[in-house]
Amino acid sequence: MLLCVIFAIMHSVIGAKILVFSPMPVYSHQQPIAALTKGLLARGHNVTLLTTNPIKIKSENFTEYDASSMYSLRSNPRLNQFYQEKVLGVFHLAVITSDMLIEFYKLATITAFESSVIQNFVKIIYNETYDVVISETMVAGPFLALGHITNAPTVSISTLSFWNLHGYPMGNPTIPTYMPNVLLPYSDHMNFIERIKNLYVSNYLIFLYNWKLLPLHEFYLRKYFGAEIPSVREMESRQSLQLICTSEILSYPVPKVPGIVHVGALHIETPKPLEADLKMWMENAKDGVIYFSLGSNFKATSLPANAQETFINAFARFPNTRFIWKWESDKYFPGQPPNVKFIKWVPQQDLLAHPNIRGFITQGGIQSLQEAVMYSVPIIGMPMYIDQGFNVHKIVSVGAGVLLDLTEVTAETVYNSLNKIINEKSYKENMMKLSNLVKDEPQKPMEKAIWWIEYVIRNKGTPFRNSSLDLYWYQYLMLDILCFFVCILVLIGLVIYKIIKTIKDLVFTKVKRRKLKAK
Repeated sequence: MLLCVIFAIMHSVIGAKILVFSPMPVYSHQQPIAALTKGLLARGHNVTLLTTNPIKIKSENFTEYDASSMYSLRSNPRLNQFYQEKVLGVFHLAVITSDMLIEFYKLATITAFESSVIQNFVKIIYNETYDVVISETMVAGPFLALGHITNAPTVSISTLSFWNLHGYPMGNPTIPTYMPNVLLPYSDHMNFIERIKNLYVSNYLIFLYNWKLLPLHEFYLRKYFGAEIPSVREMESRQSLQLICTSEILSYPVPKVPGIVHVGALHIETPKPLEADLKMWMENAKDGVIYFSLGSNFKATSLPANAQETFINAFARFPNTRFIWKWESDKYFPGQPPNVKFIKWVPQQDLLAHPNIRGFITQGGIQSLQEAVMYSVPIIGMPMYIDQGFNVHKIVSVGAGVLLDLTEVTAETVYNSLNKIINEKSYKENMMKLSNLVKDEPQKPMEKAIWWIEYVIRNKGTPFRNSSLDLYWYQYLMLDILCFFVCILVLIGLVIYKIIKTIKDLVFTKVKRRKLKAK
């Protein structure tokens, strides 16, 4: 009898039926989702995945839907207008990025709901049941209905640094005095002006979410899932869990509700040997190799011509150091220095894991930074938008990297940044310390993520819903209590005033009578 119970429990968890929904057309965001999917399959679960970057695994436990047509969203002219705006400092950039992100979320929602692939996918799902539904946080919103129609608990997964827009629907507090918004390159020790800007951006995002994004989500939710479905806000508040794919060490200490769990870098893999020619080129570098990549969303060929030339000239000043530049074109520089190698596609993790790598010039995307930290490679950070400035600022603040402002790229700033990373040992030492802190966990990231997902499956949800979500805004801010005490104080003040006035009148009357008698 006991064996039957044990086998039944094992089957209910190990053989679970899991739906993973990830239609976000961003390759770096798909990496952790793909890694998690592979981890769940290796654990023995049955996984159905909708993704924009198919992983094409052959398994009887795996079903995949190709939503790569979502990439058409990236060329939408409504997004391009944001890239063309003139930026007047980091605060202005944060405001522009807030508008751009909400617009991107809106367009992603419209594109997803109007996609024939996703429409057919939803029709099929209506006839299925699942043990848990996992959605990418950036598009979770109305698609949390997938959990409702399949009677399954929902888990969202964030591939960005943790920020208030994702924590807000789960009742996580936002305290702008020491919780920096990820759209700003601030630490948890802000001066007065920085706190004002942080307060504005944090609340501006929430305003845009409530007044621009949420109504659109509700419209498409009703249109495609019917009037009986719970509201987006209600479904967001009843998520069982939100997994954050980064380490808390790479951010700042902030309060979090129990339903928000940092699991770390899911996409980190065991390094593989480099191809023979690339390996030889790496190992023959007398003073090591610097790797230059601006990620999957920005092409190096899009840099202004003068900036490209500036980097080439700076690289040429380090003849004993070699440079690998991820370059997305067949057109190279005339008179290219012999210590520079252009490669269209680079096995980034394998490259960063090589012992002869000395530094990494990066835009500061969280996945790239996680890889740099994992392999103890100091960085030169050139942040562009979203959380990149925040991510780079954290690395720079612990002495593991150098900030290079893309708007101020000159021959000297590039040379000085490279000189620090190549010749000053402190950057490597500090990155090694940071790497050790990130790795010093009781569970590996994949183990932790799977454990929590299986926790949700075992318990058919979690008991983590924050009761602050049931409060009115004035109750949450304790304004009703403050008003009550103000009224009490005013009442006490009036009573005291009345007593003093009465005593004063009595004293005045007695004095007046004595004066009259004296006359």
